[in-house]
Amino acid sequence: MQAEGGLSGRELTLARDIARYWIARAGAKITSATVTASAGKEPDHNVGDACMSGRLLNIRLLGDFPHTVVSPPFGSTEDLTVRSMQITADAKTGRACLVGVGIKILTPEADAVALPVD
Repeated sequence: MQAEGGLSGRELTLARDIARYWIARAGAKITSATVTASAGKEPDHNVGDACMSGRLLNIRLLGDFPHTVVSPPFGSTEDLTVRSMQITADAKTGRACLVGVGIKILTPEADAVALPVD
């Protein structure tokens, strides 16, 4: 049974739990947490294992990540404050396979479902 945005209730619960884990791990203060689902596999991974079930959860966290830093190129004066985290997780296992951060100010995706992470 589909809940919101084409996601099942189980997928929403998995996405919420994944988001909460990464928020706590990063010590982040979140202004927006959203998720979309897509068909596909992600053989690349920088955490856990590859996401190979055929369904992906795409989680976007926006806010303040004070303990997450990125290194500037030599001589750069660009503001490198981390403002977002993107997590790709396997919808079947509930395990993240890719986690990345961003320094640009983003907005929630228009078709994304809000995640209650508080």
